[in-house]
Amino acid sequence: MKPLVSVVIPTFNRVELLNEAIESVLAQSYRPLELVIVDDGSTDSTQGMLEELRPMLIERGIELAAIRNQTNEGCGASLDTGFRAAKGEFISYLGSDDLYTDPDKTSKQVQDMTDRKSDWSYFRDLSVGTKPSDAHVFKPSFVPRMGCLNPVIESRPRLRLLFLLWRNPINSSSLMVRRDIYKAFGGWEAWTRNADCDGLLLMKYSHLSLKCSVLDGAPLFYRIHEGQVSNLKSMQKGTAATRDHILSMLKTENAPIVYRAFARLFRWLW
Repeated sequence: MKPLVSVVIPTFNRVELLNEAIESVLAQSYRPLELVIVDDGSTDSTQGMLEELRPMLIERGIELAAIRNQTNEGCGASLDTGFRAAKGEFISYLGSDDLYTDPDKTSKQVQDMTDRKSDWSYFRDLSVGTKPSDAHVFKPSFVPRMGCLNPVIESRPRLRLLFLLWRNPINSSSLMVRRDIYKAFGGWEAWTRNADCDGLLLMKYSHLSLKCSVLDGAPLFYRIHEGQVSNLKSMQKGTAATRDHILSMLKTENAPIVYRAFARLFRWLW
C-alpha cells in the first residue's frame, strides 16, 4: 500500500484562488491524499466553500482536514499548525494562490524520496505568470546567471546554507518533507508571519545536514498578483529577520568554520 501524502494549504481571504489550488490537487494522479486547509481567520466564504467541496473530495479519494484559526496568525503559524495536524508519511505545501501543473508531481516526488531515502525534497524550476495561460518556465539559481553551480551547491548542505543566507531560489510550494522529520525538527515558526517563512525551514534543514534531493522539472505555477507586490516590504523585513535568526543560532553554537566560509563566499562573489 502506498504511503499517505498530506498537502497543506494555508489561506486568508482567497476563496476563488483557493478553489483553483484545490482543483490542482484533485488533478494529482497520486492516491491516497489528505488535504489540510488552514483558514487563517478569513472573513470571506472560505468555510462555506470547503464544506461544499467535502463530499466531492471524499468521492475523489481525498480526505479533507479543515482547520480555522480564530485570529489571523500569519503564514508561519498556519503552516506549522497544518504540518503538525497532517497524518501523511510525506507532507507537501502549496500556496493558496499557486497551482500544481504536473498531475504526476506528487508521484514523482514520493518515488524519488523513497528511492534516495531523502528527508526532504523540492523541484528546481517553476512556471511563473499572472495566469497559467501566460506562464513561462523560470529557472532560479543560487548565483544569478550561473545555474550550472546549482548541483554543486545543492549537494553540500553547509554550502547551501551559506547561499540561502544570501538569496533563496527555492520555491516552497514544491517542498515535500517526511512527517517524522518535521515532528523531530519543526521548520515553520509563528514569528515568521510573512511569505518568507520558508527561508527559516530551508536554512534549518541545511544547517542540520538533513538529506535533500532536488528534482528536475517545473510542476508548479507560481502566481504573480497585486497582493504580493503590496507585501514586498514585509517580505524583505522577514528575510532580514530570518537571516539574523540563523546567524544568531550559528553564533550560539559557535560555528567559526561556517563564518569563515561565509566570509570567503562573499569575497568570491564581490
